[in-house]
Amino acid sequence: MAKFCIFCGKKPKEKSREHIVPQWLIELTGDPKREVNLGMSKNEADFGKSRKYAFKNFTFPACVNCNTKYGKLEADVKPILLKVLNDEGVTSEEMSSFLDWVDKVRVGLWLAMQQLDKNYLNVESNFHIEKRIGQYDRLLIVQKTDRNEPRVNFGAIDTPAFSFTPSAFVLSVNNFNFISVSSTFLFSRRVGFPYITDMVLSPDSDKYSGTLVLGRERIMLPLIRKAIPHNGVIFYQPQFRNGLINGDTSEYECEYVKKHSLDYEKGYGNIFSERDGVFVEYSTGQLLDSIKNLPVHKDYELSIKSSIEVLKWQNWLHTLLPDTKLLSQDQKRYLKEKFSFATKVNKNLISVLQKEL
Repeated sequence: MAKFCIFCGKKPKEKSREHIVPQWLIELTGDPKREVNLGMSKNEADFGKSRKYAFKNFTFPACVNCNTKYGKLEADVKPILLKVLNDEGVTSEEMSSFLDWVDKVRVGLWLAMQQLDKNYLNVESNFHIEKRIGQYDRLLIVQKTDRNEPRVNFGAIDTPAFSFTPSAFVLSVNNFNFISVSSTFLFSRRVGFPYITDMVLSPDSDKYSGTLVLGRERIMLPLIRKAIPHNGVIFYQPQFRNGLINGDTSEYECEYVKKHSLDYEKGYGNIFSERDGVFVEYSTGQLLDSIKNLPVHKDYELSIKSSIEVLKWQNWLHTLLPDTKLLSQDQKRYLKEKFSFATKVNKNLISVLQKEL
């Protein structure tokens, strides 16, 4: 694979190295020289064997300017994560920054795994970190366990489903699990924002065609018509101005969207939380107290349940594909085969994990 900047996708200028998992997080959670398990090897000689990597060597090319730019995000997020781990509240703006960082880690891991696997599934990397931070509707499920030892690891990043669509994974830091899910127009319609009807997949780009219509300007619960285990707190944030819409976007120029936006010019909606049946909206400067004093679960059991949940999310997201009527027969066949394969693999993994319970 050609070397590219993991942030912008271009040939690195004044090449530097980006730690996908930041050094401050590695040091916060144990021996910085330790190894991490990164799934199974895809190389022909040792296919299927457990693959371990030294955290300090888990780096990938980046432009100096890009690395410096996103280094600020890392610096901003460290104290935010520490607040969460210490059972303190965070502001709506802090949670939005944390969601940006989770986007960065999720897409960075996707690109990193492609590099490590030498793109064995032949997936075209037509976007990079810069084009996915804060672009899609996103949710974060935060769960707490009884674990006493420090750790950082990530789950469901070694599946074909994640390789095809890097939209859901789980990040575990010490005694917290963070399930991240992000997808275009995932719940914008349900929070009353404009949304696309008749969404059609373009045959030659990652953009969609369709009609952007004015939202209903009211919140409809549940925000997502999929069962979500309520064993923690769920945060939602609608996003717009994502660059995926061709044509007129004037529907966003309305008072409802402005009223429910954390940063209207940037295209960031307010933060919404759901916990114990209580749904709350947080606007600028408000403290998210719903993240404090979460119920504590058995670590081993919740880790398995969280992995199962992410695999189910990956399969469910594949059912939300736009219409493929503009694609050629070969393109349609390719999509059907790859998502069918990915779904089957996840179902098998879910079956194995359920037996562990």
